Amino acid sequence: MPACQNEPVTNEKVELPDIKEDYFDQPNKWGYINKGGRQIVEAKYDEARNFSEGLAVIRYKSNWGYINRKGTEVIKPQYKSAWAFKEGLARILTWENKMGFIDASGAWVIQPTFDNLEDFSNGLAISKKGAVFNYIRKDGTIAFDLEIDKAWNFENGYAKIKSGRYLGLIDTIGKFILPADYKKIYSVKDGLVRVKKEDAFYFVNLKNKRAFAGEFKLASDFNEGFAAVKTNDKYSLINQKGQTVVKEKYDKIWYAGEELWVIEQDAKFGFIDNQGNEIMPPKLEMLYAFDEGIAGYQLDKLWGFVKTDGTFLTPPHFGLVWNFKEGFARAAFREGIGFINKDGEIILAPKYGEVRDFSEGLARVQIRNN
Repeated sequence: MPACQNEPVTNEKVELPDIKEDYFDQPNKWGYINKGGRQIVEAKYDEARNFSEGLAVIRYKSNWGYINRKGTEVIKPQYKSAWAFKEGLARILTWENKMGFIDASGAWVIQPTFDNLEDFSNGLAISKKGAVFNYIRKDGTIAFDLEIDKAWNFENGYAKIKSGRYLGLIDTIGKFILPADYKKIYSVKDGLVRVKKEDAFYFVNLKNKRAFAGEFKLASDFNEGFAAVKTNDKYSLINQKGQTVVKEKYDKIWYAGEELWVIEQDAKFGFIDNQGNEIMPPKLEMLYAFDEGIAGYQLDKLWGFVKTDGTFLTPPHFGLVWNFKEGFARAAFREGIGFINKDGEIILAPKYGEVRDFSEGLARVQIRNN
């Protein structure tokens, strides 16, 4: 019955449940299987993540911890949140909403005093206390003194940072490689950096000199010595001298790995090599990037796999597919999700409702408790 509008408001304190209890019971638990389909880790966790550096993050009720590849809980579930090990350390969020890093024994290496952290990359991690961004070393000390308004992870020895309104690029000792006067900066690829200033994209080298003349409406990073660019209404492919290798022809071009490029024309997809030779003409409804020499594709609303030479590993007869990882790829059948190998053979039967890619030889699976 609703309260009367004239009912007095009291200051009576309402006791809220402990946040650790604010988790519903997950009836279908997660465990891990090996590539033979054998259950290696019992399905008893409410959530689980891929293995990284020999350990996997798991959640039991409200608490996160870590198990090894035998399923032993080497770091007891006790944290509000936890992330995968990277470069020997893992990020942790405590129940006091502070972050730090632990090692593989569970010992604190960097005490949880930060408001936010990112994983280590190139020996450095982004840290935040209040509104202040910094990079820290693995001993928790500040790496260098810079005025940073926003920071990004290091990649191949470089990281973009925001200072004021604009972006720059620094190296691992905090030296500016590119000054903070760009609207956009992307990763260093093949020794060149894609940048945007004013309303156009162009490329500079690590001395902040233009790599070649030419500005573009849109552009991709260089991969294997080539980049996709859009000057007018179509995309072309250029080399590191700015010379056109593939003339403007396609609606879109993007890098697909394996020195191949996905092409889109009239909402159909195919792929070309670096010289523009059409290995697969644009006839597919969708096409993934290549992993381990194979890519998923969609045709007639179903999914299959294609090789780098344009031959089909499988016809389109799956409900959905995922990329190959460690020699296996997930595929959706009517009965559930299973795995196929690089010969297109079904290796693990489609009996799982939820399953993830193999990582360090194990795949996490959710077992239905019907």
